[in-house]
Amino acid sequence: MSALPITNPLQKFIQKPTRGQAIKAKCAECMGCTAENAEPGFRSLIRDCTSRSCPLWTFRPYQAKPESPA
Repeated sequence: MSALPITNPLQKFIQKPTRGQAIKAKCAECMGCTAENAEPGFRSLIRDCTSRSCPLWTFRPYQAKPESPA
């Protein structure tokens, strides 16, 4: 039986600490996630974050990809 993939960003960061995982983990933590519990809907909460004064706001994950010019 295969193990289920880890979806909690804090657990992913603990398992493999990278810069990208750190940003995802911090944003998830800000939206109420813990290493033990991922807040339902945390991805959309991060995508819709309005805290523009946060130094990580520009780098937050789960944003829509910008459309490339034709």
